[in-house]
Amino acid sequence: IFREERNGFGTFTTNNGYSYSGIWKYNKIENGTINDGKGTTYTGQLKEGRYDWVRNGEGTEISAKYMGRTTKGNWKDGKLIGKGRQIYPNGYYVKAIFNDYSSSNEEYFDNQNNKISYSEFKAKAQSQYCSKGDCMNGIGICELEYSKTIFIGYFKNFKKDGFVPSM
Repeated sequence: IFREERNGFGTFTTNNGYSYSGIWKYNKIENGTINDGKGTTYTGQLKEGRYDWVRNGEGTEISAKYMGRTTKGNWKDGKLIGKGRQIYPNGYYVKAIFNDYSSSNEEYFDNQNNKISYSEFKAKAQSQYCSKGDCMNGIGICELEYSKTIFIGYFKNFKKDGFVPSM
């Protein structure tokens, strides 16, 4: 019986646009990069799940939905667990102990690594998310979490690149 096995560096892409790149051994990838096909990537340790590979161990996620916010830490079964850090696009960050994305013992820092208060962080951190469309490289709608400002326009590398002309 012929059985195809993935061994060595390679990329596997699914019909729905997910891709898995890394070092394969006997059809399994233990360390590599997941791309969800919509701009979110995770690089780090992986384990085979029921239907796909999941975050499991040390790794870093760069979120398309949260416009480039980076989350670093330890993952278990696809969820952030333990000490970690979320870095916002303007360099402000939160250090915390995470449990399935909720957090405790939060400490807030500016982009110069100075510890700041939650109120200062809330006022200055660039916490934005893409509510519709492609806010990575395309046309999308961006909302700023704390001030609820909406931007509708073109984006390039998660940054505003121009307004969409009105119809």
